[in-house]
Amino acid sequence: MNSRNYAGEATLVSGRKAKSKLPLILGCLGALALLFLIVIVGGFFYMTTSASGQSVVFIRAPQDGEILEADQPVQVSALARDDQKITRIELWVDGVLIDAQESNTQSGINPFPLLTTWYPQAGAHTLIVRAFNARGNSSQATITVGATALADRDLDGIADDADMCPDQPGSEAAGGCPDRDFDGVTDTTDACPDEAGLPPTGCPTPSASDRDGDGLLDAADACPDEVGSPLADGCPDADADGVADATDACPTEPGSGIDGCPDADGGLPPDPAPSGDPPPMPRPGDEPPIPDDDEEPESPLFEAFPLPEPDELPVQLEIEAYSLYIREAVERAWCYVQLGDEDPRRYDFEPEGEHMWNIAEEFAGENSVHLLHDQNEALSISLNCLGANEGEEPVAMEELAAVHPREEWDGRRLEMRPETENTIQVRYHICSPSCGETVLQTPLLAPITLGPTGNGPYLLRWRWEGNESEIDGFLFRRTSDTGAEDNIWVYDPGARSLDLADYMPSCGERIEFYGIVFRRIDGINIYSPPSNTVSWAADPCTYTANVTFTTLDVHNPPADEQGLHQPGPIYGEFWVSNGTTTEMLTFDACWCYFGPGSTFWGTCEGLELQSGTYSINRDIFGWIDRAKASCLGDGCRSNSFHAPFSSSLHIPFEDGDDLTIGGRVMDCDARNANDVVFEQQGGIRINIDDLDYLTVPLPFGLNGDHINLNSFIRMGR
Repeated sequence: MNSRNYAGEATLVSGRKAKSKLPLILGCLGALALLFLIVIVGGFFYMTTSASGQSVVFIRAPQDGEILEADQPVQVSALARDDQKITRIELWVDGVLIDAQESNTQSGINPFPLLTTWYPQAGAHTLIVRAFNARGNSSQATITVGATALADRDLDGIADDADMCPDQPGSEAAGGCPDRDFDGVTDTTDACPDEAGLPPTGCPTPSASDRDGDGLLDAADACPDEVGSPLADGCPDADADGVADATDACPTEPGSGIDGCPDADGGLPPDPAPSGDPPPMPRPGDEPPIPDDDEEPESPLFEAFPLPEPDELPVQLEIEAYSLYIREAVERAWCYVQLGDEDPRRYDFEPEGEHMWNIAEEFAGENSVHLLHDQNEALSISLNCLGANEGEEPVAMEELAAVHPREEWDGRRLEMRPETENTIQVRYHICSPSCGETVLQTPLLAPITLGPTGNGPYLLRWRWEGNESEIDGFLFRRTSDTGAEDNIWVYDPGARSLDLADYMPSCGERIEFYGIVFRRIDGINIYSPPSNTVSWAADPCTYTANVTFTTLDVHNPPADEQGLHQPGPIYGEFWVSNGTTTEMLTFDACWCYFGPGSTFWGTCEGLELQSGTYSINRDIFGWIDRAKASCLGDGCRSNSFHAPFSSSLHIPFEDGDDLTIGGRVMDCDARNANDVVFEQQGGIRINIDDLDYLTVPLPFGLNGDHINLNSFIRMGR
């Protein structure tokens, strides 16, 4: 019993102990559940905030593994996004900081684009774009690219696969073969290797409009009497760098500056910033990024912050302007240009003529504008130009504005001008991603010359290196100094010359050509920028002056040796000259004899003049003809007489020439030296525009002491 009671007591005690621990156990379990909940919520919160705070960097261009051309500009485009916003983005190349851009606000921006230019050297390169968020955390993306120079073992700038003489430095015009006079004819086939000439011989072929025969017409030749290069406006250019030897400080070394000398550093600068600012500095304490540090978020972090869809990414645009016309005559011109939401920027331009301004130098090529733009929004452009003359207030032109949707970012020619009067006009194009890839390549026109045979036809030739399958042909614009304009369409992408038989200038006319490449897309013509301009000046118009000598008016005749005031017998000439050619009429109505049977002084017989008016054709030349006709034998004195068939002379002249008209009448004497009774000449400048030269004769007279010579001039072609 005792044992049972003990056992029962023990059981009872044991039951009280178990009952007293249950709340504790339940409390522990609750605490564990709460702790687990806190861990779950905290982990989710940490994961969410971590995902939001981690940057995602995306390099759009160039592509990983892409092969680039060495020493040529490469546009690097990248984008970084972070829920905490981006405060700084950097471009590192091979461990060197190339560019760094910081947000204007301390809190950063989102997304943060990077757009910069880099000049790769030959070889492999590692590009890292690193971004920092507002918390100072960084993330990066890495790509590897290669850059190669053209295979050019003779170092003449012409790739070996296009070089006809890959082991001999040469000129592009001669296909890469030696061509020391730079006329496009290789030295091995050039009969005049030291003088720029024309195919096929390579020798100069002078003509009336190209007197040095270098293929550049005198009207466009700055050195018309020296064989030269068209790159130097027809002047000698020994190193073919486009700078004439007379102004080339380094005439034997090809250069790129206005002085004709090579760049001092011998290559492109590593920092492409137009401002020439020094390279950026890393932030204090930052180490260069390591390619292996790239981190790409994994699910669910990546799902919480995905990369933007391709349609949401901004695209790279390039804007180039190449033509600006301002009708107002001003000495200085400048424009404020606003692209999209960017701040307006001022551009100052140099004149290219009376109404054209060189906008291309400030707004094209290396100076074109690059920007990232939302591909789903049209790009707005506005232009506000002003002009001024010395000492005057600026004159405001009409403000221009345009909105260009995405389909117009294909390099097509765009134009802004007022809807009413054409007071200002600008031409430009928008390209995506760059104009080098989008805009049609511009043709290069050669001077107008005769064909390869040297005797015709006249050809307009051009060079174009693009893909012929991507174009529909060429358009050439012809303008004349008479105001006429027309278009010449060439619907053959493979054409490289145009027969100008139907487009030759008339005499005295000067015409100019420039070329454009075009292609047609969805019913719209897309044009390249205009080429260089070549001119063609025809020889001046040649006219004929018909000068008819009409009368001799004899007044106050001098006393001859017998005091009879009858000068004569007479002989003489009448003439007309255009400065280079002289035409002349000679007559002789004098016979003198000093032989046996004559007086001591000899004797002279023939036509003598008295006071009065003599018709040159009837009374002088006619008298001589009648005297000769009356002779019945060889001994007639009149056999020595001579008279022209007509009293008119015909001489060619050009508009603006000076014509000289003159005459001389001599008194033939036996007793003393022959006397000059009349000798005069005078000039007249012929201006065709001031003359009704086809119908109205122009009187012209010369007055002497004893005789007046009268004539008239009639003009004709």
